[in-house]
Amino acid sequence: MLIVKANPLSGLEGALKMTSQRMLILGDPALQFPVMPRERYPILAVRLPPSTARGPATEWLKGEDTTTTSFSYVDRQTGTSRKVHLNEPHRVLRGAALDQPFADRVRAELGGCRDEIRYWYTPVAMVHQETSSGETVIYACSRIRQSGAIFGRVAVNSIERSDSFDVILGKVGHHLAEWQHVTANESGQTRRYDEDTEVEAKLTFADLVSPSRLAARFAEMVHMRQLDGFIPDVGNELQRWTYEQETFEISSPRPRIGYLAFMKSADGTYVIKEKNFERDALRRREVFSVGVELSGDGFDGYIRREAPELVVRRLPGFRRSRFDVNVESAVTGHFFGIEIDEVVVPTTGHVLQQLEVEYHKSRICEGVDPRSIESELFRLVEIVRGHLASWGIHQSLGYYSKLTFLKQEADSIERADI
Repeated sequence: MLIVKANPLSGLEGALKMTSQRMLILGDPALQFPVMPRERYPILAVRLPPSTARGPATEWLKGEDTTTTSFSYVDRQTGTSRKVHLNEPHRVLRGAALDQPFADRVRAELGGCRDEIRYWYTPVAMVHQETSSGETVIYACSRIRQSGAIFGRVAVNSIERSDSFDVILGKVGHHLAEWQHVTANESGQTRRYDEDTEVEAKLTFADLVSPSRLAARFAEMVHMRQLDGFIPDVGNELQRWTYEQETFEISSPRPRIGYLAFMKSADGTYVIKEKNFERDALRRREVFSVGVELSGDGFDGYIRREAPELVVRRLPGFRRSRFDVNVESAVTGHFFGIEIDEVVVPTTGHVLQQLEVEYHKSRICEGVDPRSIESELFRLVEIVRGHLASWGIHQSLGYYSKLTFLKQEADSIERADI
């Protein structure tokens, strides 16, 4: 691919004990996307500060994490390279572009070219090498936001300690091409295992809390890397929802036991959710129908027409407000929601507040393993519980469902009517 005469990682081994050597590669977007190349711009290889973060599946690189004291640039036409030492630390990235002082320094090295190069460069890949084990990981940049860039693992141990920089770049280029259909396509970077199964643990609060305040607190902690090994679901860090729900308990046939719920959308149609389970549990079957238009006979008429085999009982309606902090396990590549919600039953005035830790999806990357979903979910549960306890917030861990809550509400209302 390239003939390069120097390796920018050389000489780092003794300085990074028990950490990872990290190299950020920036260049023409054509290195990762099928667009017209601009070969006159050299590839930049930036030495980043060492990392002790747990992140073998995913790397989240914020702008403030990209401070460097040296970089190398590689002429793509001649294959030569030069290492540049900076007199003071420079930040490399700011948002989706090069930080201006660093861009000015690069421009000076290129002979004072007139082009505004700040926007010509994009993060393309990262290379990690564990100092103790020698394990190497290649990451491809898969998402860029103002809050940082996400890199997904595409190869493990394909780089040898003895590889020269040209060999390293050749291997990086090979794996970028191999994974281009994933990393260069934002809509195809994740998948959900057991698509029709909800996997969720619930913390039920003993006393009333402020869901929005808790969500803001957890969101800040995630952004500050204070949830061990969990990073933001970049671009979906915090979401807020509110809706009304009408619920029908399904008591028969047995495979369908659970409930049918109707949630009105902003366009006047309904989202209909059927959830099947005989008892409250970690895993429950869940399927949705979206954009359903109801006729004049309402919920009962819909059930009679579309699911006449179901034996149902209407339960009290409720209003639900939910504040979701969405995270990714950098360790495993699985995504979860820390979902703090409040359910109010207008007919009784009773309130249920819970924090749900729910599996969302998994990153499509090298070595992702669905068998680690539950263990990583419960690792997150214990981290969350630890913080709640430190804040004096009491809760109980279990699977107490909205259905169980509503059945108890319905039974209470029926007893009061006798």
